[in-house]
Amino acid sequence: TSYYEASRGIDEVVANERLSRLETFCRKEALLEIGCNVGTFLEVARDRGWRSVVGIEPNLHAANICENNGLNVINKPYSADIVSELNQRFSAVVLNDVIEHLENLTELMSTIGKLLTDDGVILVVTPNFSSIVARLLQIKPREHLIYFDKASLTNLFERYNFETLVLEETSRPRAIDALAIGTTFSTNLGKCIPRLVSLLRLQTLANLILTNFVRDELFLIAKKDSITTSI
Repeated sequence: TSYYEASRGIDEVVANERLSRLETFCRKEALLEIGCNVGTFLEVARDRGWRSVVGIEPNLHAANICENNGLNVINKPYSADIVSELNQRFSAVVLNDVIEHLENLTELMSTIGKLLTDDGVILVVTPNFSSIVARLLQIKPREHLIYFDKASLTNLFERYNFETLVLEETSRPRAIDALAIGTTFSTNLGKCIPRLVSLLRLQTLANLILTNFVRDELFLIAKKDSITTSI
């Protein structure tokens, strides 16, 4: 939570960019974010005119921050029971840097389609394990339980009858100062890099390199396969 509170400014910029792309594939009706943390993405979606936004967040402190900002958040981990608890379908379901944290990926993938409207889409962003930078900085055994490249992420969604609309290797700016205090790198090098960048005041240069030359994330938008789901 400390990281996401400290990175709110940059996260608002990233959320606007992701929502701009998402909105070309779906109506701005109901949006669900699984793993919304302090709610930055949901707040930006609300400000952009989405009719309703809902979050799922197991961290109590983060969920309280969301509620204090007027957001509707369910404070528990994602499970199949949440589908019936929500009793609602969404134009978009979003997982920003979440899918790699889940202990039961089968439960998510076998139920998430039930949360989508017939024309709804799912947005997933996750570390790209084909990237050397991701392998250097994103192996975090206390946080990340599963890693994807383009082929394995495609196979996952095809296996659960989703049609991939967009799948790209991409990157984004980071709040370097927040990374230095709020993440659990597994190597000393991973811990030292953001601290050194902050100490030398090289945050702008680091983000210029990240956004223009590094492709350490996967960005996916998918929809339910209409042929399969109609059978």
